[in-house]
Amino acid sequence: MRVAVIIPALNEEITIEKVVKDFSRELPDADIYVMDNGSTDNTASLAAKAGAKVIEVTRKGKGYAMQKAFDEVKADYYVIVDADDTYEASDVHKLLEPVKAGKADMSVGNRMGHFTKEEKKIIHSIGNRLILMALRFCFPTRIQDMLSGYRVLSKEAVKSLSLISSGFAIETELTIKALEEDLKIVEIPIEYRKRPEGSKSKLETFSDGMYITTTILSLFRDYRPMQFFILCSMLPFSIAAGFGYGVIVEYVRTGAVKQYGSMLMSILFIIITFMLLMMGFLASSVHASTREMMHILKKVKR
Repeated sequence: MRVAVIIPALNEEITIEKVVKDFSRELPDADIYVMDNGSTDNTASLAAKAGAKVIEVTRKGKGYAMQKAFDEVKADYYVIVDADDTYEASDVHKLLEPVKAGKADMSVGNRMGHFTKEEKKIIHSIGNRLILMALRFCFPTRIQDMLSGYRVLSKEAVKSLSLISSGFAIETELTIKALEEDLKIVEIPIEYRKRPEGSKSKLETFSDGMYITTTILSLFRDYRPMQFFILCSMLPFSIAAGFGYGVIVEYVRTGAVKQYGSMLMSILFIIITFMLLMMGFLASSVHASTREMMHILKKVKR
């Protein structure tokens, strides 16, 4: 059984050599690939020196690095881990076990129970809490650490997932699409530590947070179209109700309508509400048909 360790990296010369050696020690028979995403330091050369196979990814973004890895790397099991040395290589056996045993299609390293107070502040920052709340609202699940960068996927799981995210939303997309494909996901408690001194995170709190949030909303629209458009229709419906309330009260009291402007605005927003609901119905029908077609194609391929 071939195991591939995929390490997306951008300017990680401080940690990359250690990460590669740690995983080489834990998985001596595995192929280790460093997806160099345009590093301007010595990341690529140090990774190669440590024994990794370096694949250059010209398009910037962690998502593009993962897409290229899944396209070019052939294996039975795929270990995905960040290059910043925040994860313990020894935990890889716990992550591999349920996937190899056929108990899961993807195992996710859960950082929530194993970090210091300093990391706890990072993990439980307001931004992360909002993202996790949005995720769980749009896609109800018991998974606690959807943004974990340490996970294992089976060959079948990789084949069934079509990724489009370019940046740090890739973990979010992996989790959501795995849920939508009815893949079995398990969470495994793992160790998590802060970056070594001198190593800087590439995650931009605001811009990447917004990108992850828009990715969640886009996937919610694509995979839950009826719910998405019902939520969208609530605003114009509320505005229509606000304008229409006075018109209705006036008509009940006087038997006539003089607030023509309010009446027209109410009708306009009712039409917008109806159009959004129709879009949701049509999108939901298309989504259901597409899913059915994909399942048929998968059965044919088998």
